[in-house]
Amino acid sequence: MAGYFCYAIIGQQTELARIHQETEMVNSRMAEAVELNKSLVAEKEKLNTATYIEKVAREQLGLVKPGEVPYIPSR
Repeated sequence: MAGYFCYAIIGQQTELARIHQETEMVNSRMAEAVELNKSLVAEKEKLNTATYIEKVAREQLGLVKPGEVPYIPSR
């Protein structure tokens, strides 16, 4: 009887430790997802501003305003 009791207690403790470890892993992944979501929401907010759109158009697409001359530095 005492052997079965010890076996049951050890089994439960092992299962609880595994569940606790999984919970910590899920909480960590959730925190990372929340941070990613915050950065994506901030990026979305920036995409709605004319200055950011102009910056992206100039830097990534190489666009210029009418009358401007593009400057390409030599390396």
